[in-house]
Amino acid sequence: MQKNRHTINVLIVIFLHILTGGLFIDLWWFSTNAVMQVQHYLCVLLPLATLVMLFINHNLFNLMLGITLVIGNFGGLSCFHEISTSYVGFHIGPLPIPLYYGQPLYSVLLLIYMLFNKEFYIGLVTKEYWQGFLHRTKDLEQVITIVKAKATEAEHKKNENIL
Repeated sequence: MQKNRHTINVLIVIFLHILTGGLFIDLWWFSTNAVMQVQHYLCVLLPLATLVMLFINHNLFNLMLGITLVIGNFGGLSCFHEISTSYVGFHIGPLPIPLYYGQPLYSVLLLIYMLFNKEFYIGLVTKEYWQGFLHRTKDLEQVITIVKAKATEAEHKKNENIL
């Protein structure tokens, strides 16, 4: 999936720009009393900044696209005139327990993004990830450590011979 990552990310950004164009058409041609809110301005600004990052640095582009989709998922930006989020959950007494909260379109785009970019975020909280972030051309490799609880008798003898 890593070889298709860049193509999918560019298609997502193009789709966001098409939706932004649809927002302008909806707000200015079909609505007489339309008022743009902060979420609409961010809908213009963040995908535009993401597109600029495409030509500056691919790693910044991937990161900015992820941030844009997360903000859009939780209602921080919207490409629709009416800003609406969906909520699915249940209550245990007065305590609400959400199972899903977000804008469905951005949730689907975020899911597609995460499926194709999961290797990009390996080691996100490590120092090595951010040291060469702007110049890195390959993802960090996932390290799996296997700890063996019991060593066999042959392994003990082998280790004794080495010492």
